[in-house]
Amino acid sequence: MPPALKLLQNAALALALLAAPLPLQAQTRIDIPAARTLVFQMVANGDYPGASALARTLIEADPNDQAAWLGLAQAQRAMGQTREAVQSARRAWDLSQTPENRYAAATVAAQTLASDGARLRAQFWLRRAAQIAPNDQLRDRAIQDFRFLRRTTPLSARLSFSVTPTSNINNGAKSDRVAGGQISGAALALSGLEYSLGVALAYRLPAAASASAPRQSHLGLSLQTRSYTLSSAARAISPASRNGDFAFQELELSHDTSFASGKDGSARVDLGFRAGANWYAGAALSSFVGATLQRQMRAGAKTTLTFGGGIERISRIDAADRSSTVTRLFGRWDRAIGDDRRLSLSVSASDAASTSALIDNRVYSLSGQYRLFDAPLGTEIGLSLSYADRDYRQPLPFFGMRRDRTTSLGIDVTLKERNYYGFAPTLGLTASRTNSTIGLYDTETLGIRIGLRSVF
Repeated sequence: MPPALKLLQNAALALALLAAPLPLQAQTRIDIPAARTLVFQMVANGDYPGASALARTLIEADPNDQAAWLGLAQAQRAMGQTREAVQSARRAWDLSQTPENRYAAATVAAQTLASDGARLRAQFWLRRAAQIAPNDQLRDRAIQDFRFLRRTTPLSARLSFSVTPTSNINNGAKSDRVAGGQISGAALALSGLEYSLGVALAYRLPAAASASAPRQSHLGLSLQTRSYTLSSAARAISPASRNGDFAFQELELSHDTSFASGKDGSARVDLGFRAGANWYAGAALSSFVGATLQRQMRAGAKTTLTFGGGIERISRIDAADRSSTVTRLFGRWDRAIGDDRRLSLSVSASDAASTSALIDNRVYSLSGQYRLFDAPLGTEIGLSLSYADRDYRQPLPFFGMRRDRTTSLGIDVTLKERNYYGFAPTLGLTASRTNSTIGLYDTETLGIRIGLRSVF
């Protein structure tokens, strides 16, 4: 049948459904649903202009016809009318009264935006679809589509936020008695609230067609900020201190490249470059530039090994003599235990070379992490323990040689089943203690972190 004749037939059928004399009110209720069904049948059969025309006729009769707006959005998307399709899908979303209808509208909006290249906006609509999905199967489908879009989208964004009541926001001494003397004010540990916000953008560069081995490169930009509110107890200890005295910001640019290596491509080599600056108490603190090289390889079906090194130059702006060059070697062992647990062990050694006795040191550290992904009550639980041995190479005037031993313990819980739009609340507890040969640097810190993280 010629397309023109088919379109005339559809239009005639639509007019017949809507305009025929209907002696019974019940008959009208039957004809309108039949016209809506016809819209979706026409979309399925590829008759997009006809479906669009019939949907518009239904909307003229009732501007709040959710199904008609949804059918119109599908037809407009198929005809390449992206902007109009998104507007129609949004209208269908606003008119939806059931999870099924909202899920359908969000899915059409996401598909339209993704096909037009607006993949970040499409991911937002898929989060909406996952949130309102009427059953687990449809929710899993929305999450699967979201993850596919995230993998294939060159630009990605990550946002983190937490609030942490802490006993030591300034890394101050735990005792006011040092070497027979007494310290006071901001040199002592001050308690309060820490507000942390992080924003990170990453852009995946196109792979070079001439590359001899598979590789992937990213450009990154991140901003980290920490601000504080002093407790009443801290204000009593240090009346001259203000909240802004401990604020910290860091801006970083990065370039990372990952190379596949090994005969079967199961190993990977990562090369990264960093450059940035940070600020403390509103004033420039330092700038930095560095590079890291690491190799990751499999050591069995469930075990991976990572080892590498890095170098970084830190130029202090507030005190030039405290500038340093830091070199670091590290290694990590990761093993999957069953389908829902992972154990990691890490070791590292670093050397900070500086003319300042406060900075010039060596550090040896050991840490372990255990994570249970499917804990009871729909939670994810992580445990961490670390130990660091820091030796300073130059004696401090009046105090002598300094050596610090720091032990840290942490637990974090993610309430995965309590997520909203894919973001779940997190609760964390961290405790850290440093014992130093110089009492001024003995510290204790206890913090409780409340934050959000994406679970898909």
